[in-house]
Amino acid sequence: MDDRATLNRHLFQAVRDDDLHRVDKLLQTGADIEATEEEASTPLHVAAVLGRSAMVRHLVARGANINAANARGGTTLTMARTAYTLAMRTGHKQRAFELLELVQWLRQQGAADAPGTEPRKWWQLWK
Repeated sequence: MDDRATLNRHLFQAVRDDDLHRVDKLLQTGADIEATEEEASTPLHVAAVLGRSAMVRHLVARGANINAANARGGTTLTMARTAYTLAMRTGHKQRAFELLELVQWLRQQGAADAPGTEPRKWWQLWK
């Protein structure tokens, strides 16, 4: 495995660990902010689906493509909504509120839905 691949693997782990400092160090040493792993998910996708609001904002500030789609067509916005839905369904209302704020912030930053994944019914409230 080459050095870049190792850095990218560590980048994904730092995102999962919600370690902003380590993410910065890895990006400074050559990790690719647009690296992909399973199903073409980027570090930003991983942060969004895990509901890591601060990490999502940090990666966007560092230049991550907010509208990149993974192999299933999921975007950062789709992933953040998934995290919100999970929080609501499991009764974590404070967490859901934080994720709703993230969804709204993503929209303000220009995040778009992948074609065919636009929200329906109550999701429309987020626009």
